[in-house]
Order: sequence, then C-alpha cells, then structure tokens
Amino acid sequence: MIQIRTIAVDFTEGQSIYPMLRFELANLSVGLLINNVGMDVPLGPFAELESDEEIEKIINCNIMSMARLTNILLPGMRKKLRGIIINVGSIWGTGSTPWATIYGATKVMPFKNWLWFTLITIT
Repeated sequence: MIQIRTIAVDFTEGQSIYPMLRFELANLSVGLLINNVGMDVPLGPFAELESDEEIEKIINCNIMSMARLTNILLPGMRKKLRGIIINVGSIWGTGSTPWATIYGATKVMPFKNWLWFTLITIT
C-alpha cells in the first residue's frame, strides 16, 4: 500500500525547521524522497537586489533543504536496503544567470557529481 504524507515547511527559514522535520519523519518508512524546492526571487544585478537575508533564504531553500532532508532520510533507506532519492535541479542551474546569480548557482547543485550517490536504488 502506498501512503502519502505532506508536511508544510518554509525551507527559507533556515536551521530552525529541521528538529521538527526530524521528529515528524522519525517513525515513517520513507521509500521515495523528491527534493524539488524553489522560490520566487527578485531579478536584477547581484549588487543591487540580493541582500544578506535574501542570499541566506535562497541557500536555505535550494541547498540546505536538499542536503538536510537527504541526511535525515538516507540512513533509514540504507537500513531497509531500499529507497530512492531524486534531486531536481533547474534550467537556471545550467547556464549563466546574470539577473539571478545566487539562485542560479544554487540550482546547479543537483547536477554535480557529489550528490549522485543519492540517485541510486538500494536493492
């Protein structure tokens, strides 16, 4: 039987959300994690638009969420010897994004080799 559980989270909030997520996910048998987060970002020259707070929110949403959720759920998948993690990137991460520099840089992460270990099915 397939069960779907939805937990509403604002991933731009930073590290404060992960204790709650770890608690909510602790007793679940997760077989599939799809890391597919994103956010609306203002467009314009980097020096003019992206404040420290905006930069932190973009990094929290697009990088930390993927790394932390993988870190929380992968050990359980390994223990069961089964599971799939899919990390979704964006076209913004495949080329130059002069009007959304930080956003584009964070969207390239799923395409880099260091995360490919999560794109396996453990059988």
